Amino acid sequence: MKLFTFIDQETGKYNIEEVNRAYSVLKSGGLVISPTKVGYIMVGCTFESIKRKFDLKQRKKSKSAVILTRYENLEVVSLVPSIHQKFISLLNQSNLLCGFILKRNKDAFVTLNKDLVDYTKQPNETSCFVINHGLYSEQLEKFATLDNILLFASSANKSGTGNKGKFKNIGDSIIKNVNYSIIDDEYVAQRYQDKEAEQGVMIDLTSDVPSLIRLGLFSDKIVQLLSLIYGEKGFTINHGAYP
Repeated sequence: MKLFTFIDQETGKYNIEEVNRAYSVLKSGGLVISPTKVGYIMVGCTFESIKRKFDLKQRKKSKSAVILTRYENLEVVSLVPSIHQKFISLLNQSNLLCGFILKRNKDAFVTLNKDLVDYTKQPNETSCFVINHGLYSEQLEKFATLDNILLFASSANKSGTGNKGKFKNIGDSIIKNVNYSIIDDEYVAQRYQDKEAEQGVMIDLTSDVPSLIRLGLFSDKIVQLLSLIYGEKGFTINHGAYP
């Protein structure tokens, strides 16, 4: 088997004091804006904060929020088919941002408000679980895991627009209605080089044959890794199939 040696190197520079302040707001039920590798996101953990996020984005409830997690926690919150474990492991070793469509581990969601759950899943009981999303949001997720809290997120902009990796592009209608914002355009700019970087890749792993349903940052590298693990005809590309 050929080796896959690409690693998405980050500088390791981020403001931990900002993370601490943002997490305090999150834990108390607030809505927070955070930088990621692909622009800014809104993050919350309660029904009230997530509903407000959907209202601010003018987003349909059917376009569910993603769940922020890490490789170390993925099998706690989702059901990962054994056939895909090697692929996910190698992708994580390369520090590539990716969202996986997977069945939910119901034990991880049993204590959540039912109305909140409805904003974070599809009718078939799947959700999108995102790993390697960036230093700020990953640290927020680490804190949340210690408190047995799940974090839910969407891009910090009205649906169908985008923030182009700049805090000012989020818009006052959103900025003025969140509880805290971590602002670090320089961090986002590390990866934000072209249109492809405006979103993360998403892959449906609910069947034995992976389906790449949204192209995004480092799509070419992720396709190489898919080919390496599954063979050139062992996966499909169906960009735009993400609900």
